[in-house]
Amino acid sequence: MEQLANINSQATMYIKDFGFERWARAYSPRKRYNLTSSNIAEAMNNAFKACRELPITEVIDCIRGVLQRWFYNHRTSAGKLKSTLTTKANVNIVVKDEKARYLTVYPITYYSFLVKDGDLDGTVDLTSKTCTCREFDMDGFPSYSGEIHPVGHPHKWLVPEDIASIVVLAPVGRHLPGRP
Repeated sequence: MEQLANINSQATMYIKDFGFERWARAYSPRKRYNLTSSNIAEAMNNAFKACRELPITEVIDCIRGVLQRWFYNHRTSAGKLKSTLTTKANVNIVVKDEKARYLTVYPITYYSFLVKDGDLDGTVDLTSKTCTCREFDMDGFPSYSGEIHPVGHPHKWLVPEDIASIVVLAPVGRHLPGRP
């Protein structure tokens, strides 16, 4: 921020007014698990490429199938691990453990500690899983415990009568792919 302020103080003010939680992972209210994409829409369009020309009900079923396959594959891979962490998480922990060897830790209580590293000191609270430096807050690992079940045959769906009576017509014309 100091470097940016030296270049353009108005840009610094704009970013501060915009809110750190919108662009800085350390201040995000949600865990992001180190997943980044410059264009998530493009990534999802690529993943669902095979679904594009299908009718809408089949598109939904195709998307469900892709997500179901992803969850199954990740859950299967996770089941083969010899530890409770993923391979990448284990590597991250080894790297952090190596860096932690050079930190000085002062206990405050049984569950909170002052951690000094010379540049960025922080207070770590293990009960709330937070740290004033915000780095501890970002160390979360995703879980593939969710399940995605097929929706079944449309004839077996329980659809309320007021919804079933609505007629939805196909769109007139066809939009070409790409941005308008």
